[in-house]
This record gives sequence, structure tokens and C-alpha cells, in this order.
Amino acid sequence: MTPLSAAEIMMQPSPPEGVRTLRIREGGVDGPVVGEASAENQSGWTRYDFAGGVVLIPGELYVIEVVDLFSPALIAMNTTDTYAGGIAYGCTNNAILTRDLVFRTYAMTRLPTREATWGRVKSLYAE
Repeated sequence: MTPLSAAEIMMQPSPPEGVRTLRIREGGVDGPVVGEASAENQSGWTRYDFAGGVVLIPGELYVIEVVDLFSPALIAMNTTDTYAGGIAYGCTNNAILTRDLVFRTYAMTRLPTREATWGRVKSLYAE
């Protein structure tokens, strides 16, 4: 399974400057947080990198939550329901069934590796 390495969210202009947190929740909006990353508040595509990656199980339900402690996070929305089975929620936790959030996800790439052994020390490194 290839872990989720990053997500980008299309943000609309919204003051003030600061840091936003993106959480990946498992099972629903109240589910446990399985990944978290932070990025500076900005307009346009905002990238959140998950250190070490987040393992997601195909077919399971996950929620992307953007947390802004200073003001409501204004996330761009598609004018159509792009993701079948997905539901967008507004900042007041109300479901918006006819639209979806604008986001992209990235998987970790695996580097070719070679194993080497020196005495009792074993190493795995990228070539």
C-alpha cells in the first residue's frame, strides 16, 4: 500500500495570515485523526505534507478537515458533485450535497533500494 504523502486544498482569499492544519480522519467527521499537517494560510493551492505519510485503506471512509483557529477556512468548491459518495461540509458543519471541495492528493513514491550488510550492521538505502 502506498501512503498518502501530501494533499493540496484550493483556498479562497481569507485573512488573517497564520497557520492552518489539515487533518485526515478515519470513518467520518468525528473519527480518529490518522494524519495531520500544517501550512501557512494563503490563497490558491495550499500544500500540506504528511511527514512519514498516512496509510489509507482502499474502500474505507476518510475525511479531509481543514482547521483554522483564527477565521473560517474558505475552501473552494466545485459547482457539481464531483466525488460520488463524497459529502462537502461547510464551516458550520452543514452538509452541502450538491458540491465538493477542490483538492488533490499525492502518494509517496518509492525509491529503488539496495540492501547491504557490514558485520552486525544492516542498512537499507536509496540508490
